[in-house]
Amino acid sequence: MSGDGKCAAYDRDAVALRRDLDVEDDWPWRHDTLSCGQQKRLQVACALWQRPDLLVMDEPTNHVDVPTREAVTAALARFKGVGLLISHDRALLDALCSQCLFMAAGQVTARPGGYSQGRGQEQLERETAVRRRDQAKRERKRLAGEAQRRREEASRAAGMRSCRNLDPKDHSGKARVKLAVYTGKDGVAGKLSSRMEGRLSRAEETLASVKVEKRYDGDLWMRAEPSARKVLHRQPELTLALGERRLLVPPFSVGNADHIALTGPNGAGKTTLVSEVARRIDPTVRVLVIPPEPTAEQCRDALSRLASLDSRSRGRVLAVGFLPLLFR
Repeated sequence: MSGDGKCAAYDRDAVALRRDLDVEDDWPWRHDTLSCGQQKRLQVACALWQRPDLLVMDEPTNHVDVPTREAVTAALARFKGVGLLISHDRALLDALCSQCLFMAAGQVTARPGGYSQGRGQEQLERETAVRRRDQAKRERKRLAGEAQRRREEASRAAGMRSCRNLDPKDHSGKARVKLAVYTGKDGVAGKLSSRMEGRLSRAEETLASVKVEKRYDGDLWMRAEPSARKVLHRQPELTLALGERRLLVPPFSVGNADHIALTGPNGAGKTTLVSEVARRIDPTVRVLVIPPEPTAEQCRDALSRLASLDSRSRGRVLAVGFLPLLFR
């Protein structure tokens, strides 16, 4: 990103992007030391500076704090070209998009407006499809019963137009059968049955044409219980290097039922602190680390661990969706 010198520009647009996204001058030359949020701001600044005709952004607000999200949103809103945005950030989609593409079941559907408007339209379409499906099911059931009744009537009518079971001397009965055949009344039941079969076939085609996307709603379940150790880690006072700055960490401890939140802007050192503490914890303590952006090596290690599991354990992992988790 710094090799072509583009991030070192000082024209009016570059200065404005530095100011709007709070990008420091030395960031291009120490990209690997930046936090995920800082890297994202630098990437957005470099992309917008080039003024492309088409700008494709894939998850531009991942791993960023609220001020960075607001800055990135404002910067992208000023982009005058064509934008293609891939994101799970609904607020970002609502703020920037004039139409959304919804992908499901191998199909792509374009709907106007931001995510909320498009999602509302999608829900309305689904509810309409569900009503049509239920109506088609009821109609098919009704016609199936009517078709069965007409079949039975046609069968009785076919039996009644035969003289085989009549007494040879029953001349009046024979006359009635011949009159029914002559006037065509004997075929009415059969014709009605045939028409009903056609209506039933069309009802089944209508039901088959109504598509309702299946949903698999559920919760992510993890079996967990407090460690038998009451205190998992005691951390004395610590100083961590953050480029040219230092992070001073006071003494603290981690209990077996603690829930600890780390807050601060991007680049404050949150990930650095967590990584250092995880490295210092006693090796006998089971630790699970979910990195914000797993490296290729971490992904290969996670896949290797997944492959080494027995079929039952592997199925449980895949049932909730595989994530590149690192166990120690």
